[in-house]
Amino acid sequence: MEIPKPLRIFQELLAFEHTISDISIVYIGMLLAPGITLYKFFFITLAFLSARPAALMINRYVGRKFDVSNKKKAYMLSLNISRPSILLMAAAFAVIFIGSAYMLNTLSFALSFVVLALFVLDPVSKGLTPHRHFGIGLIEGLGCLGGYIGTTGSFPTSLPAYLIVLAAIFIGGGADIIYTIRHEKFDANHDLKTYPVKYGVRKSLEYSLYSNAAAGAILMLFGLYISSVAVVVGAIISTIVLVSYTKNINYKDDRESYVQATSIKSNVWTIMLLAVILSKFI
Repeated sequence: MEIPKPLRIFQELLAFEHTISDISIVYIGMLLAPGITLYKFFFITLAFLSARPAALMINRYVGRKFDVSNKKKAYMLSLNISRPSILLMAAAFAVIFIGSAYMLNTLSFALSFVVLALFVLDPVSKGLTPHRHFGIGLIEGLGCLGGYIGTTGSFPTSLPAYLIVLAAIFIGGGADIIYTIRHEKFDANHDLKTYPVKYGVRKSLEYSLYSNAAAGAILMLFGLYISSVAVVVGAIISTIVLVSYTKNINYKDDRESYVQATSIKSNVWTIMLLAVILSKFI
């Protein structure tokens, strides 16, 4: 039985593995904050679940001229979504995101526009600098601040939440480097800036490994800073996952390397979320 087109679109927008990793970062920020309520949990979750598809549709809208000729991005193009429809869906999800932030507090509402600006900047930066990989990680990491600010209405005044942001920059950047390996030839032919284009595949994999190793060290520092045995153990396991999985990436298989890189992120952030939850009881 064929899945109806609206459900197929929604399935692509909420790509499960990415959703698990990104929302885990948001919930870590929420758990680091005092005063969580069911009301705040609901609107923080709704804000995330609308922000992610808004970001993807903005990316598809801005970068469509490249996606059309890139056969390896056929997953969204096969749905035959027109450009005006993409823009309409991006606007609809953005409105839900802004509205959810508004329901939380004034600071969340104000910062929602900054986040949307970053969503627009990301696809634009593809033609500007290969270091944009780490911009992806920054956007993901800001979810931790979003969870915290959505709960408290203010920025964190201590280090832990910022350590999660920093770790996310390196994990997200390392994963995005691996993602773009499969587009190396296309990106080079279209003057798009990526690590594989600038440094080659093997060197890019080394940089991804260094990035993930640095993230592991930051996660361990995070665990030590909050004095939690559960989080330190989670950080050690996460570091092993980050380093061992990255060293064994099958970059010669386009699809497998994408799945492997996505699994690294989802596994690590799920482990860290569970560790933070355990720290509340141990």
